Amino acid sequence: PVEICNLIQLTDIEIFGNELTGEIPECIGQLSLLDEIVFSDNQLTGNLPEGIFDLENIEFMWLSNNQLTGEISNSIGNLSSLVVLDLRNNQVSGTIPSEIGSLDNLGGLFLSGNNMVGDIPQELGDLTNLFWLWLSSNQFTSIPESIGNLSNLEIFWIDNNNLTELPNSICDLEDELLYGLNDNVSGDSTYNFISGNNYICENIPECIEDSEGFNYISYYSEEQEDVLLEYQPQNCEEPSLCDEGYVYLWGM
Repeated sequence: PVEICNLIQLTDIEIFGNELTGEIPECIGQLSLLDEIVFSDNQLTGNLPEGIFDLENIEFMWLSNNQLTGEISNSIGNLSSLVVLDLRNNQVSGTIPSEIGSLDNLGGLFLSGNNMVGDIPQELGDLTNLFWLWLSSNQFTSIPESIGNLSNLEIFWIDNNNLTELPNSICDLEDELLYGLNDNVSGDSTYNFISGNNYICENIPECIEDSEGFNYISYYSEEQEDVLLEYQPQNCEEPSLCDEGYVYLWGM
């Protein structure tokens, strides 16, 4: 409720795993002392309020698994203390604003499972403290050369997008990222780098040729209540003469 905005001394809001509905009130930006918001696993709707990008002291913003829409505001550059931004599995659209590159403290950026589009901005390479970068299941079209600057990156998932190539600078990233494994909550091993189900068919960087995760995707298992991986290669097959379009042409 909007009345929450009257609690001006509030530093922490944790309401997760409920059936919370409605929109995040615009006035939330008045809670200037907030350092953490946890609204994950609810049924929140509506656009991301502009006021949420006025919270200069916010460090952790957990908003995953809702039905939030709208775009990430250019004002995100105001969140100079932000350490984690988690918007996974919503309906957020638009592009990643270039202003995100000013978030020097950002360690985790989780945008998987949305409707985001376009080129990932060059400024992303300024986030040298970034450890986790999850961009799976969107409609991103390119990765900037500056990705090679992210020397602290431990997880990079970019599967299920519209990528047609990877920059050569990706080979500047740590071998542990490109070829390593980590254990998820259920104890299964997952690759640190995955990029399956894209359109990366030519000019593949040499370092990626030996990366097992190149042709894997991530998905959520209801049974195991965890994120698992599945083999899903790049979309590189040539159209067959049996495809509908070719049958029509031959029939002319």
